[in-house]
Amino acid sequence: MKKTGGIQPPAVATVPEIEAVRSCISGTANGDQQKLAMEWIMREASRVTDLSYTPGDPNATMFAEGRRYAGICIRYCLLPEYLEEARQLEKQRQK
Repeated sequence: MKKTGGIQPPAVATVPEIEAVRSCISGTANGDQQKLAMEWIMREASRVTDLSYTPGDPNATMFAEGRRYAGICIRYCLLPEYLEEARQLEKQRQK
């Protein structure tokens, strides 16, 4: 897809990737589909590894940063200390 007017093009997905995301949402995804869906979300939908700076277009840069932020939040879930912090917060809420 062509980038127009500073707007980031939508994420491109293959048929298996779309089916994998849909299966995750419906709760019927197998392990391979779950992995494929998350790989696509991180690589294409959030573009977490891409440089977000767009020379001469601060709005496009902000949009790309917002897009990356979703991927960064997902990556935090992989950190052991993030899980431990969440457990501690749950304990505090239960008191």
